[in-house]
Amino acid sequence: MLMDDVLTIDRPVLFEACKDRPILFSALAWGEMLLTLDRVDFGALVGSSFYDLLVVTPGMFLQRQRSAGTLR
Repeated sequence: MLMDDVLTIDRPVLFEACKDRPILFSALAWGEMLLTLDRVDFGALVGSSFYDLLVVTPGMFLQRQRSAGTLR
């Protein structure tokens, strides 16, 4: 069965942790944000964006939500 692409990236992606590439690309295709505690493989991306996908730790996510007034 052939399926249409849900994600097309216009530039090459260099991401060394090949075991985590499916996680990164799935989050990029379907999510707004990637929450991770994996600083070994995602450390260079934590706190920044990857093609407009924000990569943060759960603690950073909670801080953002509290700052936005979503959480108390």
